[in-house]
Amino acid sequence: RNRQIVVQRTTADDRSRYGGFLYGMVGRERLIVGGFTTSEGFNIGERLFLRMAIGAQVVGFVSQVMESSEEFGPCYFLEFSTEVETLNLRKNDRISVFFPAEVQTQPEASDPQPLRAMVLNLSRGGCCLRNKTGLDPETGIKLSFTLPGEDHSYQLEGTVLRTRMDDAVFTGAVRFERTPQFPHVIGAVERW
Repeated sequence: RNRQIVVQRTTADDRSRYGGFLYGMVGRERLIVGGFTTSEGFNIGERLFLRMAIGAQVVGFVSQVMESSEEFGPCYFLEFSTEVETLNLRKNDRISVFFPAEVQTQPEASDPQPLRAMVLNLSRGGCCLRNKTGLDPETGIKLSFTLPGEDHSYQLEGTVLRTRMDDAVFTGAVRFERTPQFPHVIGAVERW
C-alpha cells in the first residue's frame, strides 16, 4: 500500500515541502518514492528530509537520493536511514485494557436496554470500545463499567467519533465529555 509522505530539501535556502508517496522498499537498503507535487524533481546525491504519519505518530528522517527512474513516472530510490525520529500526536497516552462495559445512548433510545461492549483502551481523552451493535458517529453515550477486582461502578459521558466494522464486530472511538465526575473516574482508572 502506498503511504503519503512529505519531503523537504535539507538546504537552508529551500524550505518548500512536497507531497508524494512511499511506494515500497528494495531489500533493506532503499526506499522507492514518487508522485511528488513538484515538476522540478530531485538530483542524485541530494539530501532530503522525509516525513510520514504512521498511526498516531509522525516519523521523520534524513535520506539521500541514490538514483532516479522515469520508467513509471518520476520516482526516486532513497537510502534507508537507520536514524528515525518519531513524534507522538496524541494529547493523552492510552492505557491498554480489556473489560466489559454497558453503553446507553443519550438521550435514552426508545429501547432503554444498554448495549454490552468491551473497552479496549482508555485515556484521559476517550476510549476505544468494541460491540456487536454499531453506534453512529456523533451519538452521545453514557459508558458504565466496573474495573476488574473492584466493586464500585463508574460512569463517563462521551460522543462517538467514528466506527468501523471488522468481522461483524463494531469498533468505535469515543471522546469523553468533561463532567464533574470525570477527574475522579480517570484518577481511579490510572491508579488501577
